Amino acid sequence: MDFTRSCFPMKNLCLYLATGLIACVLTGCATSSSEAGTKISADKVSQIQKGVTTRAQIEALLGPADFVSMMPGGKRMLNYNYVNTDVQAHATAASYIPYVGLFAGGTKGNMTLRQQRLQIMLDEKGVVEDYDFSDNTTNSEMAGSGLMGIQNTTAKSSTAPTTVATDSQK
Repeated sequence: MDFTRSCFPMKNLCLYLATGLIACVLTGCATSSSEAGTKISADKVSQIQKGVTTRAQIEALLGPADFVSMMPGGKRMLNYNYVNTDVQAHATAASYIPYVGLFAGGTKGNMTLRQQRLQIMLDEKGVVEDYDFSDNTTNSEMAGSGLMGIQNTTAKSSTAPTTVATDSQK
């Protein structure tokens, strides 16, 4: 019996296992996080008082606005925005099976999107006339399947406001 021929299937198995192990190490999980703007504290927003707080006090409390809009009658709208995105994804088990992974492999993951927005209307004297603050978080589950690099992604989203406060609603 030729020893080389009887071990040949074992060499292929070892090659497949080594390839799978390297794929697991190299493509296991991915995380990403990004944010834009400055986080808006609900405690600071609660210090804003309609008819009392001035633009200078707001800027001392929150910093300069992201942008200011000119409104009719000399009024100004101050806008503060914050966005944070966190993504966590990992490859499915089928991705690591040689040949099968090309057709049945894919990714699964979660994405969390947090958006905060504060709009403050100032009268012509620079005093707060009204404001609106929203803080929303959206969680999405993602799943994709691959066919030689083609990815289809679906998302299930649920949006739940964590804080909504308007001075005129108090």
